[in-house]
Amino acid sequence: MITSIRKAVDDLHSSLDTVAPASDDLHIMRARLRILENQNTELEMREQELHDQIAGYRVALAEMKGRSAELMNLINEHKSTESRFRQLFDLAPVSYLAVDEDGIIEQVNLAATCLLRLPSVQLINTPFSDFLCEADHSHLNEHLSAVAETHLSLKWQVTLQLRNGLSQRVMLVSSCIRARNASRMRYQIMVVDITQQLNTEKLLRNANDYLEKLAHHDPLTNLPNRTMFTDRLQSLVAQRALENGKVGIIYFDLDGFKPINDTLGHHIGDQVLCQVADRVHQHLSPVDTIARMGGDEFTIILGDPVDESAAVAVARKIARIISMPMTLEDGEVSVTSSMGVSLYPDHAMRIDDLIKGADAAMYQAKQAGRDQVRLFSRASVESFSRLSRLETCLARAVVDGQLELYYQPIYNTVSLTVESIEALIRWDHPELGIISPNEFIPLAEKTDRIVEIGRWVVETACWQANEWRRQGFSKPIAINVSTRQLLEPDFAAQVQRTLDCYQLPSQALEIEITESAIMIDHQRSRETLRQLQNAGHIVTIDDFGTGHSSLARLVHLPVSRLKIDRMFIKDLDQSEQMRSVISSIITMAHRLNMRVVSEGVEQASQLEFLSANQCDAVQGFMMSRAELPHDITRLLQLDNERINELCPDLPRLGLSGIWP
Repeated sequence: MITSIRKAVDDLHSSLDTVAPASDDLHIMRARLRILENQNTELEMREQELHDQIAGYRVALAEMKGRSAELMNLINEHKSTESRFRQLFDLAPVSYLAVDEDGIIEQVNLAATCLLRLPSVQLINTPFSDFLCEADHSHLNEHLSAVAETHLSLKWQVTLQLRNGLSQRVMLVSSCIRARNASRMRYQIMVVDITQQLNTEKLLRNANDYLEKLAHHDPLTNLPNRTMFTDRLQSLVAQRALENGKVGIIYFDLDGFKPINDTLGHHIGDQVLCQVADRVHQHLSPVDTIARMGGDEFTIILGDPVDESAAVAVARKIARIISMPMTLEDGEVSVTSSMGVSLYPDHAMRIDDLIKGADAAMYQAKQAGRDQVRLFSRASVESFSRLSRLETCLARAVVDGQLELYYQPIYNTVSLTVESIEALIRWDHPELGIISPNEFIPLAEKTDRIVEIGRWVVETACWQANEWRRQGFSKPIAINVSTRQLLEPDFAAQVQRTLDCYQLPSQALEIEITESAIMIDHQRSRETLRQLQNAGHIVTIDDFGTGHSSLARLVHLPVSRLKIDRMFIKDLDQSEQMRSVISSIITMAHRLNMRVVSEGVEQASQLEFLSANQCDAVQGFMMSRAELPHDITRLLQLDNERINELCPDLPRLGLSGIWP
């Protein structure tokens, strides 16, 4: 259109050149020309506006294309995010469910299908409450309402009732997910299996209970331990203090328990401790308390008020119960006990002193020969302090050469000559002087130094036997063997190696063992004694009549000699019954092809009775005390001379024996 107007303008300009200047047509044409020029100008302006609009539209179109590309990118990112979220939702290890405000399941992930044991198609549109146990079923709506009101994630522990009849404890963590412009509420429920957590909590509770029990009970015997014992004793003492009453406690341990533990094994030792605990517990009053203090030491609180005689009577009853043979998986074992008794407030006002007093009385019972009951005394406390010091010093006794062997001859009652010599150990302490074996041997057995001391005795006795043989005296030496030594698997071999070292025959060393030591492990003891007898050793049962052995068992032991304990001999002159007992023992032994030795002979009348009843040998202060080797050497020199020349020389030699 603009082009046609311009052409018309150009045509008019050409026509003006041909028209006369004064002509009316010229005026008309000029008027038309002005109109056309105005129209042309207006059209040009409009054209420019259109060009500007088109340019604007092009810019806007370009912007729209850019925004469209951004929008498409956002859409693609959203789709990718939604896909990833869906994957995360489906593959999440925790179960997720989406439910509506009525609790109808709308969406589940794979973990939820595994938990509920159903595919998703069967779970969708199913009320979630169908999977809750009866107790939780009716509370689901309350839970969801609380979530909607608080707009918080709330936890709820419930029990799922699964389709296979099983139940499972879970934790629900619920939150609301109301969508924009949505009139209904939706909820997301995370279902967490807390079975392992509950099991762990149960294990922790059990562990705490066990630790609590362990803090107050002995794990082996299930008895109260030292802590609970002390607590109960304090409570009872406080009560009796108000009532002006008394409290008795018994402290005891097992004689010879360490050899059982060391030779038969800790499992056998544990069985012994458990049987002792059960036996004592069954025979105590319901108000009494037995506790294990540690090792083989036990304590008893007598719940009823008692005096000294009643407390000692209870202790003796318990001691008898403990001494009865025990049947274990490896055979029969017998143990005895040493018991100490103390009373509040008679012997101590403080708990620690009361326990210490009973402990000291127990050690006094051990010192008296074991299998004893002793009541607290000031002397027992002093003795306990002395034993504590000795126990500390005993570690250096062998190393420092403080131990010595004294020797006491054993005389044949027919020929009145020395037939053998018993080696008796002594401890010559640099400050305390000569210490009796009755004091330190129980300590050595308790601390396991008895094995070291026993080997020293074998070595020293063999050396002395060799020395005497070089001087022309071939008397055998008898050594006392501890339970711990006897139960060593290679004891017989150890003895033989030592004899071989000094080129001595087996007959040069005799073995003495107590009844109680044999009874600890009868089968193993019998086997070791048989090995010793087969090697040629004379085996003697020492202190016969003081133990708890069975005669039926003694008959089958490989022993050659019985030694009657001095407790029978000391009352020989005053007791007809004792004379009958000794006569019976001698007769029984002879019928079993055993020789008989009586120890503790101190009077001529005792020797006369024993000789008349065919006792084979005697030893005691009447003939000779235990002496050092050089004194015994002189005695052996005299023994080789005529017996009737021995009597006047004995006093001159300074020997303590007086031959009748």
